[in-house]
Amino acid sequence: MQQLGANFAHMTDGLGRSTVGNRRGATWRGVLAAALVGSAAVGLMAAPAQAASAPSGEVASVQFKRTATAGALTTIGTEYQKSRADAERGKDEKRAFSERSGKEVGAYYDSAALDFLQLVRADDLKSVDIVAPRDFAIESVDTRANDGGMVAIVGGSHASTEALAFPDGPGFEGLSILGSGSYSVKIYDNKAYPYPALVGENFSTWQKLKVTGDSDSKKDYYGYKRKAILDGKGYNVWSGGIRSYKKSGSLTNWVDWAPNTGSYNYNCNTPITAGASYAGVGIEVPFTVCSKYSISIATGTPGDMSANISSTTKKTELGFDFFVGATQGSATPVWNDYQKIGTSWIDAAGPLFTDFCDATAAGATCRY
Repeated sequence: MQQLGANFAHMTDGLGRSTVGNRRGATWRGVLAAALVGSAAVGLMAAPAQAASAPSGEVASVQFKRTATAGALTTIGTEYQKSRADAERGKDEKRAFSERSGKEVGAYYDSAALDFLQLVRADDLKSVDIVAPRDFAIESVDTRANDGGMVAIVGGSHASTEALAFPDGPGFEGLSILGSGSYSVKIYDNKAYPYPALVGENFSTWQKLKVTGDSDSKKDYYGYKRKAILDGKGYNVWSGGIRSYKKSGSLTNWVDWAPNTGSYNYNCNTPITAGASYAGVGIEVPFTVCSKYSISIATGTPGDMSANISSTTKKTELGFDFFVGATQGSATPVWNDYQKIGTSWIDAAGPLFTDFCDATAAGATCRY
């Protein structure tokens, strides 16, 4: 467990303003210093709680825990439940925490990665508002009544799936990586030397991202990136491509995609950068094409995009990326990724082999 103490005179309110001089009955606001951020980032001193005597007639100490305690109107457990149930709760305080930690230690937090707890004493002397990263579990908070007293926060770090991101609001839009991976589709043929020989591979990658900190209150926005290397291993690649389309999720609309749809000639000496953007943030996929190729989207089906070659080559790359909108608060969308490759060896006597292999949401090995 980690114990963090903060003298009231050194605390700040949710907007970073000094609370020194506030009178009895005012709300004292503290920002929790957790292991990820460091106590210096939020103006709290990482020190053991100190005993303090209270003026006559005042309660010297009230301790908040996960369950009900004497002198406390709220519990830490209930406050965690309120925080997780209401994403807007403590929005200003969360923003202040993220902005300050970003300026001082370079760690910005998405609002969803923070909790806001409001601990209220029954005597109404002081309440403590706490903003804490979700990977710091608060077990108890001890508040002292007199202005020279201490607030002691006891808890510990634990593994968190919440991503460091950016604070909300215009100018703070960012991207949080939700996942990435790769697939390999291979062809082996017994007619090619050394028997059997690897005569083709489509190696492709994917990455899924979510826009954070944008101002749209009705939709969430996601980015998706694909890239493929089609390699005939010295033989001809006559067919190849990649496609991504929705498997699950509440996608509502296309936002942007790249490259533009259409058919293109190739130039192996000129790399292409496919760049899509939304609300000031962008994603890019660089690739070099050595084959004629085409780009397509399903206009009525957001998130369905493909790239295919349309002429024979020995080796080439393909790529695309896009942004789509989704119903806010709905489950994170999942894409199916399709990849294919066809290779052949044709000499003066005719074709020695013509092979093909494909797979969806997986790699594959095809043998002939």
